[in-house]
Amino acid sequence: MELPLVKLTKGLHVMHLFYRVHRVRWAQLSPGESASALAKLEALCATNAAASHPRLTTYVNIGGKADLVFMLTAAELGQAGRIHRDLEACFPAGTLECAYSYLSVTELPEYVTTEEDMKQTLVQQEKLEPGSDPFNKRLAEMRQR
Repeated sequence: MELPLVKLTKGLHVMHLFYRVHRVRWAQLSPGESASALAKLEALCATNAAASHPRLTTYVNIGGKADLVFMLTAAELGQAGRIHRDLEACFPAGTLECAYSYLSVTELPEYVTTEEDMKQTLVQQEKLEPGSDPFNKRLAEMRQR
């Protein structure tokens, strides 16, 4: 049975994953096993390093209940789930323990400047007249970013 496609029309699925590294188990790995795990993780991060989605971002947490934090951003929920499974598969069994996780939905305007936002900035902050040559030139520059 195929799962239904869960794609948002506005916004993105965001998985927040907090992990502890089981240090004793990690220390028991051979140098080849630990190097292989890190190589798999690097490859997964490189594959999902898009500016928007899918995107896998990594963080290191100092103190607290988690050592590693991953944030997965995807337009389709199944895609986020696949990346999550691939992430956990990078590590040998017993070396990574999930401390906490949650799923959120974010709206694109929170992270993406719309053309309407750009126009409003030009009028309110730069005091340019809509439709004027300086306005159109600055708007074109802002679109390029």
